[in-house]
Amino acid sequence: MPVVNITMSHADKAMKKKIISNVTKTLSETIQMPEKAFTVIIDEKDHDSIGLGGQTLSELMK
Repeated sequence: MPVVNITMSHADKAMKKKIISNVTKTLSETIQMPEKAFTVIIDEKDHDSIGLGGQTLSELMK
């Protein structure tokens, strides 16, 4: 059973559903395994917990 971990900033319910569906479909087609074999885990981080170039994502979004 393949497990896919995605770490990202906040996403709404509709976006997460689309991500899970698209990732599952793509991997299923690529490695020719049934979609039901996949587990997708989305680990959300707030913008203060993500840093790029020495600044938090919150700072960069100002």
